[in-house]
Amino acid sequence: MFSQRKFGCLAAILTVFAAGSAARAAEPVSLQFDFSVPPRHVVAEVTNTTASPRYDFGKTTEQLSRILSGDDLKLTGNVRGVTRQAMTTLIRLTYRPAGTVNGEEQVAITKIQYSIGYTAVDVYVQAYPVGSCERVEVLHHENLHVGIASQTLDRAMPTIQAAVQRVADEMPSAVAKDGLMAAVQARVTAATGPAIRTMLADRADFDTALDSPASYRMTQNRCSNW
Repeated sequence: MFSQRKFGCLAAILTVFAAGSAARAAEPVSLQFDFSVPPRHVVAEVTNTTASPRYDFGKTTEQLSRILSGDDLKLTGNVRGVTRQAMTTLIRLTYRPAGTVNGEEQVAITKIQYSIGYTAVDVYVQAYPVGSCERVEVLHHENLHVGIASQTLDRAMPTIQAAVQRVADEMPSAVAKDGLMAAVQARVTAATGPAIRTMLADRADFDTALDSPASYRMTQNRCSNW
């Protein structure tokens, strides 16, 4: 279990006067130290690892239908495009030895590296002729889904960064090495969970609006032979 070291606010002003017979006439030298913000002994490094999309333009309607799963099977009509994005998170720790307590090895964490992103972004489009209206419109629609995922994550990144930084700030000066990764991962997951859940809910709302019947009709109306 981690404990949080409390720091009080301390602001010290040291004034040094020249020694000797001219001390009273000398101008004082003021050295100001502000300890109101405690030094962070653990660095938090957060990165977005979203990959570039991979495109497959050779799928049939039947193949696209098989790619869909879960709630997506509720969609009606012919499937002309599908976007699949897998989000992953990864935590890495950097630490140094910090002695032993009751025979148990202790370490001091110096850095928490947290990455989050859509590491697999796959866009599947039905096999329409190159340059055809249908191919252009379906690709545009699927790229909107890619953009929704990317932009909702980008918007959440500052909150996620702040959450990981809070975990870093709460790290004690030394912790038991045994079970360390699991303990830190649990704390980071709990801290970032609200921001990630909000981000995924926002993404789902935008995706649902994009896949509405009205949106589909607008897309189809742009091509005369659909």
